[in-house]
This record gives sequence, structure tokens and C-alpha cells, in this order.
Amino acid sequence: MTSDKLASELLVIPALAIVLAAILVVAPAIPQGLIDVLTPLFTVTIWVATWNPVDSLLFDRWNANRDIEVYGYLAAADVDVRAY
Repeated sequence: MTSDKLASELLVIPALAIVLAAILVVAPAIPQGLIDVLTPLFTVTIWVATWNPVDSLLFDRWNANRDIEVYGYLAAADVDVRAY
């Protein structure tokens, strides 16, 4: 599984947390005290769940691109085999 595919699949978790937080805020039957407690909890959950996929999308690609570049140099290198 590529890091892009994994990261996009892991972004489903924060999306669900955002939807739940939105439902929590607009639901009239939920007491305000409970909303005040759960809102920061959802905020932290969203940040934690989002961090790894975003990190993978932004920074893992740099390593992969660097590896591709190095392998390209190795593939283009002239190699002489000599017997000693």
C-alpha cells in the first residue's frame, strides 16, 4: 500500500470526527456543559488523527523522490569491471 493511499484512507477518521463534532454542536438535546467538555476532546482527536496522514503526504514523498534521484544516478553511472 502506498503512503498516498494509506494517508487518504486515514483521513476518513478526522472527517468522521468533524462530522460528529458538527452534529454535537447543533444537537438541541445535548446540554451545554457536555458540549464544552466534548468539543476540545474532538478537536484534539481530529488533530491527532490528521497528523500522520498529512505528515505522510507532505514529507514521505521527499524521501521517495530523493531515493528515485539517487537510483537514477546509480543507473546512469559508468561501471568498469577490472580484474586485479
